[in-house]
Amino acid sequence: MKKIILVTLLMLCVSVVFADCDMAAMIAKAGYSISTLNTGSGSYDDPDEFIDFLIAYSSASTNPDGYGVTYIDGNGIFPTINTTSCSLNFYSAQAWYVTAQNINSNNYYYNLYTGPMEAARDAIKLDANDVAIVLGHDRRSDTAKGNHPFRFIYDINTTFQFMHNGGIDNDIKLALYTELGGSNWFSLSNHPSNWWNTNNGNPACNQLIDSEVLFHWIMKNIMESNGDILSGVQKALTATIPVTGGEIDLEEEFRTPYYIDPVWHNVVNFVLTDGETLYLFRNGGNSWDHHLLSWQENDNNSYTVKTRSELDNGLDQFDFVILSRDDDPVVYHDFFDFDKHFSSGWNWESFPRLERDETINEEKDIVPIFETIQDFEDISLLDMRDVGNWLHYISNPYQWSPPAYDIYSTDLYKIDVDPEDDWITVIPGTRLDPDYTFPTGEELAAGTYHWLGYWLPQTQDMDVAFGEFWEYVEEVKAEEWYYGPQPINDRDVIIGHKPSLTMRALEYGKGYEVKFSEEISGFHWSTGAETAEGYERSTTENFICEEQPDYEVIDVLGIPENIVEIGVFQDSVCVGAVTVQDTCEQILVYVDNSSRDQIPYNFEVVSNNRSIEEVISYHVFNEDEGIFEQRSLIAGCQPYSIIRFGSLGELQNETPVIGAIQLHDNYPNPFNPETNISFSLPQDQEIELIVYNLKGQKVRQLVSGRFASGQHSVVWGGKDDNGKKVSSGLYLYKLKANDLELTKKMLLLK
Repeated sequence: MKKIILVTLLMLCVSVVFADCDMAAMIAKAGYSISTLNTGSGSYDDPDEFIDFLIAYSSASTNPDGYGVTYIDGNGIFPTINTTSCSLNFYSAQAWYVTAQNINSNNYYYNLYTGPMEAARDAIKLDANDVAIVLGHDRRSDTAKGNHPFRFIYDINTTFQFMHNGGIDNDIKLALYTELGGSNWFSLSNHPSNWWNTNNGNPACNQLIDSEVLFHWIMKNIMESNGDILSGVQKALTATIPVTGGEIDLEEEFRTPYYIDPVWHNVVNFVLTDGETLYLFRNGGNSWDHHLLSWQENDNNSYTVKTRSELDNGLDQFDFVILSRDDDPVVYHDFFDFDKHFSSGWNWESFPRLERDETINEEKDIVPIFETIQDFEDISLLDMRDVGNWLHYISNPYQWSPPAYDIYSTDLYKIDVDPEDDWITVIPGTRLDPDYTFPTGEELAAGTYHWLGYWLPQTQDMDVAFGEFWEYVEEVKAEEWYYGPQPINDRDVIIGHKPSLTMRALEYGKGYEVKFSEEISGFHWSTGAETAEGYERSTTENFICEEQPDYEVIDVLGIPENIVEIGVFQDSVCVGAVTVQDTCEQILVYVDNSSRDQIPYNFEVVSNNRSIEEVISYHVFNEDEGIFEQRSLIAGCQPYSIIRFGSLGELQNETPVIGAIQLHDNYPNPFNPETNISFSLPQDQEIELIVYNLKGQKVRQLVSGRFASGQHSVVWGGKDDNGKKVSSGLYLYKLKANDLELTKKMLLLK
């Protein structure tokens, strides 16, 4: 059986002037289901007990609005039931509500069953339903129609659900509603409200409860974070939202909940699930008797989550807890400070949030934050304040070399880790002012890469983020993509779309290498009216390459429709790969420049029938001439190239099939002081490679002897057999094998 987390969540509001809400949960560990869960020996570890609890508190005297319940099965799916007799839209499928209020035309509770809680109990306890997660929440609103839990269809397999107790101020609710896009976001064709009667059209802001607006705001940030829930939630809670005449700093607002009789303001206790994992966030008021949140481990292979009364593990203010099926519970203290999610390989990061010492430099952290990391044996950091400055982490004893290191919020840092899994570090402190401007004396020179951190708490397209400086941007290098170079003399209409001219978005807390065409003074990032979605490269299945701290770029144009992956190889080692999603793709190539050998790149492709083929020939675009020409790309000899594939051939035993002896064009050509000459042999044989002048006189014998089949290369450094440098001019290089002679020309310029 698929491993299962069982969850039952309950929130209860009593009928008093100030609503005191309650929440409880059970989470079954992997391999267990709520439908077959045995009763434990503790409190709140039995699903029947939860249902009885709901029924007892959902009465006219205690909570006239009652409870809503939904469940998720063991596959993480939110099963739906027929709602044709219900006034609610399809989002409210599979929900049971108990209420003491009358069901009439002004009340849109879903109430298919006479005893909805008994019906919920029957469904949850039914073995065939294999229930993994059960959510329950009360409804208490004077304006909105419907019931918690809220649902949000993320994709065909994933429905997020959300519950919230507390409240946010109306100005924040309106700002989030506006930032989402207003009624268009909540339209039936986009992300319809769970609570709105579909016959009445799009809901206005004042007809939506604050909890649902907050949920949709969190989901928007998760979507912009490419499904990364932790990053999305953290961005949602700490964003700065532009409003008429100013802005709203959500972190500042949510850090300071307050009470004005009879309402708590900006309290955002919530539980979020993607159908497989629970995410709990505690943001109660400053009176700890209200808006509690806690959890405990039970002896029947389950966990319990609850508010109002404390369980074994109470969340402190601003704690964030993850309860998953596989792993032990994870607790992040002060989740507002959570900032960094690192993955294996090189991470291009910046640190807009730091502990600061304003007497030294407002954007400078004098505390080496990575001293606290003790989980990995080798961590390296590279930046450009001190060119070539590497920090190597020594596992025993734990220390950095050098022992003290300053971190700047305005800089890009490239960090390489080799953990067993992705890891997260908490960065405490305050955010750099989004309006920060480089002071006089920190001008950005033209024609060189500047390692810039992006410190705006919004994801924006490049042209928006650079604002007034965009017209001077020539190139941008990111961890996942590259932008540039700009079109040259309008010849791009000849070759079609360049992937490297695709507009990308800049993301909060990431870093970028930027090259300008003119010197820039007073650099700062700019804020636009709209946010954008981030970008993450797809992982290839058949080609695996090791990332380096830098790369060169190859744009491949005119890719045949049957190709699904492309790999780039340097001397049989994969150095770059891409999943093909369009006819033009960008490949980041992690070339090893430690070797002086000039080795041509070769390419392999995977077709949609899963066969792997070698690219027998390819053509490189000559921007000066505006034409494609057949020649080799030499590893490490060009930062950017555009190519088109020629013919393909099957791979046999992972060795390219060569039908005939081939002598390739030398590269570079013209050259000074050296050039690479490569050739391919269909079988093992004796060969000679000799350089001649135009008079036919022998200048230099480069190789002579028996060579194995395959591709080979040799470098000529412009010297004769006596080691003397030859003069500028045209030379011939000739490959002799058996009775065959192949000759090509090359030009030495001094």
